[in-house]
Amino acid sequence: LGIETPTMFETVIDMAAIDSSSTSSTEIVPGLTVAKWDNEFTKALQGILELLDDPVALKILGNGRLKELMFAVLRGEAGCSVYQAFGGGMQKISRALTFLRANLHEAISIDELAKEAGMSRAAFHRKFKEITTYSPIQFIKLHRLNYASRLIVSGSTVGEAAYQVGYSSPSQFSRDFRRYFGQSPRQWQGYSILDAVAHGGNPQDRAASLIEKKGL
Repeated sequence: LGIETPTMFETVIDMAAIDSSSTSSTEIVPGLTVAKWDNEFTKALQGILELLDDPVALKILGNGRLKELMFAVLRGEAGCSVYQAFGGGMQKISRALTFLRANLHEAISIDELAKEAGMSRAAFHRKFKEITTYSPIQFIKLHRLNYASRLIVSGSTVGEAAYQVGYSSPSQFSRDFRRYFGQSPRQWQGYSILDAVAHGGNPQDRAASLIEKKGL
């Protein structure tokens, strides 16, 4: 179970935003930690294993079950080690990302995110990339395109999706979308959930995997 994945990062950030005490420990823990296999982890793991014989359920529910498993890891004895692996400053970065999510339809500058985090622009950029492995600009575009892909699959028009994620130019949105997903927003619009299952993944998982493959 790797920790340097979008799902683990998202889970860590959500934990930091909701429960600041979870990431505020000053305890120094070793780089290699042996933790007890607790009931919460067992239940989460069983939830994933139950899907293995049902390919459709695995493709649609798998990512959610994986997040449950990672949540169990963070709540368990190994949680401190995972948080420290991401480095300090989780609460500050979490505040910036909460602001980003709430204002995704607006033009957001790095200076605004740094201010929200209570950091200088240089310190914010450095810490953000240390924790997420993405530059702030890369992450903003990733988040917008990924969210737009979900909106389109959920029934929004291409224009509506572009507006809701902060694009003022539909043509620029289409160019960026095609660049990172390999097909136009309208082509993506026809990619139903059943089509996604037939091709090996649901649209949301496909969006994340394609963005990651592009190195965004």
